[in-house]
Amino acid sequence: MEKKYPKDLFIMGFFLSLIRHFYLLLPGIILCIVGIWDNVVLIIGLSFIILDIILSLYEQFRNQIVLKNSNNPQMAPFREAILSEDWRKNLKDLVESRIHDDESHRIDNIED
Repeated sequence: MEKKYPKDLFIMGFFLSLIRHFYLLLPGIILCIVGIWDNVVLIIGLSFIILDIILSLYEQFRNQIVLKNSNNPQMAPFREAILSEDWRKNLKDLVESRIHDDESHRIDNIED
């Protein structure tokens, strides 16, 4: 059975992408507010917001496809953590173990 990409991760990533494209979102919101009095400005503002939504959806679908289809062995632990049922806990454990391994590696290098 193929593991599924978590829906809540997709939604969270979508909203983070919307915010990351603030250069489209912020002017779009401002132009929509000003567009209450002028239809042309309203259409431009809506166009910015729609473009931001399309870009954010594209990025999330691309991330999902790359994660599922990656054959990179260095990405395998990350892929397994994300595609599991309890992805938040598994991802947190993965990051903490990597930090711990990195710290112990630095201590070993200092002692040598």
